[in-house]
Amino acid sequence: MSKPSRDDKPVGTIVQPGGPLGVISRLIKRVPRPALALPGESLFRILIGGTGFSLRVQGGEPVPKEFFTTRFVAARTRREAEALGCRKVLADWRGWSHWSSYTAVADPLLRVEESAEIPDRFRLRSATGYAFYEDNP
Repeated sequence: MSKPSRDDKPVGTIVQPGGPLGVISRLIKRVPRPALALPGESLFRILIGGTGFSLRVQGGEPVPKEFFTTRFVAARTRREAEALGCRKVLADWRGWSHWSSYTAVADPLLRVEESAEIPDRFRLRSATGYAFYEDNP
């Protein structure tokens, strides 16, 4: 891997709220969130894609049109897990992440890209990140 130079072009932008609320938001995101499959449930990894939003970007940068994010959820069926994963993304979008305030819409259009049952019964995960793209990678 070579050292960065002035000729390098950025491949992404980190967007996050500033000020005291931004600090509190980032601290809360660092608290690990457990996903625990109780008896009769399985643990699922859900890859979710979102569109239908307009993210304001400064300086003529390419405007992201799509995002991807992963959620781990416990559920009885794959369909239930996919619905729960989408609800978690919407709750995050509306809540502490403030994504809805950065975009022109309250809720993005979500779709499940991939879902898989995983053999673990417990998953501890912190931070819920989003990867934004100009076009589907």
